[in-house]
Amino acid sequence: MNGLGKLHAELHNPDNRNKVIVLAGLVLVLFVVLLLNIDWRNAVPDLRNYRLRMREYENLRAQLAEEQADLIAAQMKSVRRNDVWSFNSAEDPRLAVLQKLETISAECSVNLRTTGNLKDVQLADGVIGYEVDVNADPAKLGDVCRFVIALSLSQPKFFWDSLTLKPSGGKVVLGGKLKVIVATSRAALAGYWGDKDA
Repeated sequence: MNGLGKLHAELHNPDNRNKVIVLAGLVLVLFVVLLLNIDWRNAVPDLRNYRLRMREYENLRAQLAEEQADLIAAQMKSVRRNDVWSFNSAEDPRLAVLQKLETISAECSVNLRTTGNLKDVQLADGVIGYEVDVNADPAKLGDVCRFVIALSLSQPKFFWDSLTLKPSGGKVVLGGKLKVIVATSRAALAGYWGDKDA
């Protein structure tokens, strides 16, 4: 007799059938006891709390997108003379730009984690464009907004080439690329912006 036939015969035996029924009953009782003793409020995630956090996250993202759009619109204006950094041949433009960046970040309580090396692009005779990558530690949204706006309104001006703002645990992480325009000759200032005393 094969194994299946043997099992069939054992189940038809009244003694064995009673054992199976008792065992199935015990398993059912154990299952019911477990169901009644589990704290379902802690076992299942609170969907209301999840929805509330998602709503807060979406609101923060919308607020960041609005701030970013305002900044981009503000920077669409043409470059004016007082937006340009000017230096004589004895000064170090790179050092001055980085010091100004660090001063503004400290005033706005934004800790710059990294500031990349200034990369320069020759725009014209006596006019150079500098690029610098900026990354900051998570900071309050208000401080980050003040920092971004302060750089955009500074004289001489920092221009945002790219800007990313990401929510992080109720704060905001800023990353991006800044550009500045540097004039290193008086002739350039006179030629492009008509400086009388250049």
